Amino acid sequence: MTMLTADRQLELFYWMTLTRIFDENMVALWKQGRGLGGTFSQRGHEAISVGAGYALGPDDVVAPMHRDLGTYLLRGMTPQRIFGNLLGRANGVSGGRDANLHGMGDLDLNVIGFISHLGHSLPVALGAAMSFVYRSEPRVALTFTGDGSSSAGLFHESLNMAAVWNAPLVIIVENNQYAYSTPLDQQMKSPEIAQRAAAYAMEGVVVDGNDVEAVYAVTHAAIERARAGG
Repeated sequence: MTMLTADRQLELFYWMTLTRIFDENMVALWKQGRGLGGTFSQRGHEAISVGAGYALGPDDVVAPMHRDLGTYLLRGMTPQRIFGNLLGRANGVSGGRDANLHGMGDLDLNVIGFISHLGHSLPVALGAAMSFVYRSEPRVALTFTGDGSSSAGLFHESLNMAAVWNAPLVIIVENNQYAYSTPLDQQMKSPEIAQRAAAYAMEGVVVDGNDVEAVYAVTHAAIERARAGG
């Protein structure tokens, strides 16, 4: 496991704390009827979004989803802009065109915006990864998806194409055990989603999503392996 200094451990703690405090205020606003649309709490996902986002290089591209607030913050999106998005204001990331954490793309920050359809970010991130190959740039694309969308066609198509093309793409599947109301054991027979990677000759790793240092170490190793062409 990649060892972190005390200072870097404190940085991880800072970003996780900021994510949790932001989330608590976001949920409070929504309960007051001040937010637009639904809200998607980040509680329990802080270590995933922070640990993975912390492993990215400054020139790498990331396509987060609706429970990856920590990654948005780490990439440089200010709480003010994100709150503006929650309230549908012009100063929000999407300029008032979308709500909650949807549509929060900012290419100046190397962040690809998320839409409601889980799994649709995978081929977009794959396209970004292939653009790095064509331009001979040592960059990596990282994207997130959920356990339910790992059964979608786009998930498998993206894995297959990434493997065939040897694309510098890293995919994180956040397994919260349910796809809406469908439990994991009714979605698939495999005990671990990571086993699906083997079908495409890709490496799949299982990590505790509540251990931020473990998430960072696994993601960092995957990013550097992808950057090296492996």
